[in-house]
This record gives sequence, C-alpha cells and structure tokens, in this order.
Amino acid sequence: MTEQSTQDNGNVLVPNPPKAWKNLFSWLDANTTGDEYRINLKAIWLDDNHTFWATNGYALVRAELDDDTGTFLTPGYWFINVCTTKLVHFIKADVNYPDVHSIWDSYFTFNQNAVATFDPGILANITKPFGKALMHMSQSNSPMHIVLEDAKSMPEGIYSALLMPILFKGDIRERFVKAKFNVEYLMPESFDFYADPGHGWLEVPMVALKYLGITDLITEYSYVYFGNVYLEEDQDACTFITAYRESYGREPEIVHKYDDDGLIRSYGYYRKGG
Repeated sequence: MTEQSTQDNGNVLVPNPPKAWKNLFSWLDANTTGDEYRINLKAIWLDDNHTFWATNGYALVRAELDDDTGTFLTPGYWFINVCTTKLVHFIKADVNYPDVHSIWDSYFTFNQNAVATFDPGILANITKPFGKALMHMSQSNSPMHIVLEDAKSMPEGIYSALLMPILFKGDIRERFVKAKFNVEYLMPESFDFYADPGHGWLEVPMVALKYLGITDLITEYSYVYFGNVYLEEDQDACTFITAYRESYGREPEIVHKYDDDGLIRSYGYYRKGG
C-alpha cells in the first residue's frame, strides 16, 4: 500500500486503491459535508494510525481498524478530495476539528428545547456497507449509539456511529423497528438515589421501566421529569430493584445523593403506563 501511494507537502495520492480502502473512505466521506460554510467538517481525523473519525454535524462515525491493518496516512486531519475506484486523494487539513473523543465519551449535553422529526432513512449512507445495524439507546431521549456489524468489503475492524443529541417527537424506537433496525436497550448498571430530609427517590430512565415491563406497577407517588422517573423509596423503587434482579441476576448499584433544593417534589406526578 505504501509503495502505491505518493506524498508531497501534505498531499497523498493512492492510485488504484484496494476495494476495501475505497469503500472505507467512501463511507467516511458520505458522512462529511461539502457545505462551503462548514468546510472544517469535510474532513476525517486519524488519531492513532488505525482509528478514523468523520462527522456531518449530525452523526459522528468511527472506524477502528485492526492494529495490524496499517495505513498510509499519518495521524491528523485530512480532507477527502477525491475518492473513486481509480484514485483516492487526501489533502492535509489545518482545521479546528471537534474533539471527537470528548464527543464520543460524554455523549454531549442536551438542549431540552430541541425537538425534531426524524427519519431513519437518513442513516442509509452510514449503514449501507454493513449487514446489520444495532441501535443502542441508554434512555428514550439520549443520543443513539449505532453498532455496525457484518461489514461488506471493508477493512477488518470495529465500526460504529453516534447520533447527535436531539429530542425526537414520538416513539423513536418504533421508527427504527419499522425501518428494520435491530434496536437494543443497554440497561445501566448503576442508578442515583436522591434524598431530602423527608423522603428518597431512585432515578430511573422511563425506557428502563418499559424494557422491564413494569410501567403499570409504578404508583402515582413517584415523579417524572425529562424522560426519567423518580421512584419513591417505599414501594416503587423496590418494584424496580426486584424486576432488575430477576432479569439480570444481580443487584443494581445505588449511588446516594442529596436533593438539597427539593427539586424532585416540584416535578410532575407519574401516571400509570408512563
């Protein structure tokens, strides 16, 4: 591969690239944007010789190749100038690119007022080279982590994507199921327990209650706020912990905190069925 490529002052030309490499960079390029006003996003970031990142401002994609795959690019930012079956042309980029590690690890901060309709069909460019796309949701209003499996004509490695944080109208899981995505829920292992001088509540994502099938068992003595249910300690928290134990064979980890400002009591009451 190195013998086929030429490099001159930040330009890398790869004539007649192997199909796997052409598919990889086409996949990354499909998720960057050519908008002249956002040119800093039309780039990929190679951070450690085998992990590539790209973003279109809406979805962040990652290709973590096997260590022994190797690459002809040095770590840094690169524009994909041309990507065809005959030639791949990269230009070294000097851009203020997002810290993709922070983006991926922190999953952003939500804007609670952001609401958008959503069509899973826009993910076609991300999922097309793969036989399976698993959508993992940590809670109903969280960013969705896409695990891409059964790669077709792509270098060996791990592929995934992360949708930027937006609150969606309606049941986002139902839309992905209709679009034939395999939607899985990753149950948290720990939960925060908040207490004020008089009572305590276990904070649990609403989607976790739905996943365990116990939404109708929760009483109106619990509260709801922004996709989370605050289960009162006497009955509802016990109902959840019992269902969790029966499903996973272990106790959930409880992290104790204080509701010093009494905010939980100001939230709306839980209604049967969520």
